[in-house]
Amino acid sequence: EASSRLPYTKAVRTSPTTMAEFTTPWAPTAKPNRLPAVLLYIEGEALCDANAVAEGVTKMREAFALAWELDLPEWPGWAEVLYHQ
Repeated sequence: EASSRLPYTKAVRTSPTTMAEFTTPWAPTAKPNRLPAVLLYIEGEALCDANAVAEGVTKMREAFALAWELDLPEWPGWAEVLYHQ
């Protein structure tokens, strides 16, 4: 019933934003996992481009499992370098 519902309220920040809120929750990906992860990502990208979206997304998820940084909006330098090589 509509009358028993609570009105929507927006959470209000009471403290200032700190850099700690922007730190990564996990340790950086181990070097041996980086190249295989980028290669899986590239393979997934190619599959998506070839209209094999389900297979491409599966490959990308495998890449994210190896290197969580690949799921970030901006990749770290090592990922950019490996991708362009």
